[in-house]
Amino acid sequence: MFDSTKNALPAILLALLLVFVQCIPEEEMDEMVDKCLADNDIDVDEYEALISQNSSDIDMDSIDKKYKCYLHCMATEMDILDANGYVDVKLVEKFEKLTPNDRDVFEQCKQIHDGSEDFCDYAFNITMCLLENLNH
Repeated sequence: MFDSTKNALPAILLALLLVFVQCIPEEEMDEMVDKCLADNDIDVDEYEALISQNSSDIDMDSIDKKYKCYLHCMATEMDILDANGYVDVKLVEKFEKLTPNDRDVFEQCKQIHDGSEDFCDYAFNITMCLLENLNH
């Protein structure tokens, strides 16, 4: 399933995972994806159709809430959120050591977006912040 994301929409559906997805066994990652798709009522065909689109063809302002919630679910499943539901940089570093620049980007994005009361929007907004500012 993940091979199709390389040329499509990793920015929306897998962005929080980009830093350390390679550290999780594929079978375990597939289980997380399946769980989060089911939890957010996203059909696998619908998911694959979305990720097969060119990201420039997608209106970021009109992304359906269920995809935003999918991001939060994935972050939860990966255990990279603190007790308040926000990204925890120390937990992220369990997967991969961040460069000082990447750590700064995470901290800046957290400073902007932590405190959001809607965790689905939070997951999407911090994801977009990371994608715009990380050099990966």
